Amino acid sequence: MSTPATQSDTTRPRAWSSLFCLCCSAGSKGAGSLEAQRLHETFSSLLPRLNFTSSCYLISQESPSERTTFDRLLQEVSSFLVTNRWLQITLRPVHPVVSADDAEAWMSTYSRLLRACRPFQEEGYREQLISRLRVFPVVFLSDTEAVRAAHPFLAFLKDRFFLPSILVPHHRFREVAVLETGQGAPPWVRVYVTDSSGFAPTRTLEILHAQEMFDKLLEQEPGVPPGADPPCLDSLILDSDGTVRSCIRDTQGTHVTTVSEPG
Repeated sequence: MSTPATQSDTTRPRAWSSLFCLCCSAGSKGAGSLEAQRLHETFSSLLPRLNFTSSCYLISQESPSERTTFDRLLQEVSSFLVTNRWLQITLRPVHPVVSADDAEAWMSTYSRLLRACRPFQEEGYREQLISRLRVFPVVFLSDTEAVRAAHPFLAFLKDRFFLPSILVPHHRFREVAVLETGQGAPPWVRVYVTDSSGFAPTRTLEILHAQEMFDKLLEQEPGVPPGADPPCLDSLILDSDGTVRSCIRDTQGTHVTTVSEPG
């Protein structure tokens, strides 16, 4: 099945540098539903369409005890990298942490993830190369109390080279910016700001997608020829129902740019 494309096949890039995936949200039908099955199948089919150093955002409201979707997608990424030894992927789990107990549960989840990453870390050490599977989470924290509660978790991530970023509501940014985090630098490497007071997966995708586009524009060489592809065409968006698009929807809810789904 395909959707109309506003860009011709000849102008679309051969490979994409980013994949944004909206995983099953809280209260969804779960990993066994037909929708989840389609998400997994489409995700797997998109991996070969990424370039050799790409980022993969997995945006989810699932709690640590419900990480079936994330675990399955992680397994697919790991298997893909084992087969394609020249490729690298930066995995970016994006999720909220709502309490100290929640943060502790997430530590267990990332401990399992560390075991999955270890073969790639050992490979990188042997070959004196960067690990081909890197994990840089983005953690939503609603206020300064949530930041304090998540501090041990964020430090846990940083100490294991899972360099975390945080996402906070815009009206809490100043409070977080001046928050005392003990000696040394804070345990996060970047702060993203959202206009939502709670964790909203679709809005979070839009914000992270836009930020990545801005970063690409800043990295772009001067003198880009007229008519060159905009940076948004370097990314794919996979919705939780398995549909695929490029660029975010406009204010009327229609696709700014769409791409053919893999058949």
